[in-house]
Amino acid sequence: NTFGGIPMQDLVGFRAPYLQTGGNTTFIVLKKDAFLYVSSMPSRAYMDPPIRPYALDFLYSQDFHIVPCPIDNFPGLWEVLMIQYHRNSK
Repeated sequence: NTFGGIPMQDLVGFRAPYLQTGGNTTFIVLKKDAFLYVSSMPSRAYMDPPIRPYALDFLYSQDFHIVPCPIDNFPGLWEVLMIQYHRNSK
């Protein structure tokens, strides 16, 4: 907000520094502060076809690569997955 000049009410998404979510703690804070989505969890298993954004209303089976990972559900908070694409051409 301070450096980007974005009004606080317009901040609705979050990406964790170095993709280290901090487990449940970060998600609890995001939910409490009314964030709409988080995009901090890369996936290798859901590339083809890529998984669509999903709500964290229920337990999820996503592959996690950077710990600690969230283990609870967070109704109303969405995950916009970071898909790792691979280039097939040389």
